[in-house]
Amino acid sequence: MADKELTERVFVAIDIQNLWHGGQAQYGPWVRVNYGKLKDLIFSRPIGSYPRNVRLIAYTVTAATKKSDEGSVNLRVGRNSKFLESLQRAGYEIKNRFMILEKGPYKPYGSDWDVGITIDALNNVDSYDTFCLVSGDGDYAMLLESLKEKGKYVEVVTFESTTARILVDAAHRVTYISENEIFRQDPPNLAESHGKPTPQ
Repeated sequence: MADKELTERVFVAIDIQNLWHGGQAQYGPWVRVNYGKLKDLIFSRPIGSYPRNVRLIAYTVTAATKKSDEGSVNLRVGRNSKFLESLQRAGYEIKNRFMILEKGPYKPYGSDWDVGITIDALNNVDSYDTFCLVSGDGDYAMLLESLKEKGKYVEVVTFESTTARILVDAAHRVTYISENEIFRQDPPNLAESHGKPTPQ
């Protein structure tokens, strides 16, 4: 029997920006996702009796800093490089894009991956049995419904308080990220960073 018949093939699409905002909304501003534990959570919940053969793709966005007086845009190319390296070490594939500020700094293009994740899910539909979306964005509900029509099992991993009801209704199964899959960073000491003593 072929190996693929002994495993559940899972395509996992992680909307990093959605998780960033969802974690902060549910647990507070200095919360970060522990992507090692998130990976363990995904692996630990097979649909049937076979282990999961998982492809993990993290979809990330690198933001521009600001427009200069001349109108050009300065990109912090290395801004999230350590974060991306840590994801790769944890076994995630990385798909990164840069924001484009043609509409202005407050309405950038390229600031989300809705269309990109949808295209990848449909283009790879023959390579997996289960599609796992790590996001709470209701815009993906139509994608999940389409994949179900194609015979795929669809699941969502997300923060409970920030997940659209339409997305929950479209999934076969929803798993909520708990405090086990997050950690809290200490807020920066703004006074020390400016060379001033911290008020007691």
